Amino acid sequence: DEMELGMGIHGESGAQKLKLLPCRQTIDLALSRLFGGTRPLNLHQDDQVLLFVNNLGQSVECPSPPSTNRFIQ
Repeated sequence: DEMELGMGIHGESGAQKLKLLPCRQTIDLALSRLFGGTRPLNLHQDDQVLLFVNNLGQSVECPSPPSTNRFIQ
């Protein structure tokens, strides 16, 4: 019932450990970190972005297609 937000692909520590959240809340939290943290992404309307979604095979709560759609919204 615990998750780690922002864990590295090679097992590096994540940004935060917290209770397991529903998929939509998890994505919203990740987006708030990307766009409102101490080093936010500064994207403009015509910028091209590559989104790589990988749950490392651990999260059945957040399947990739719905997760990707939420990020695109």
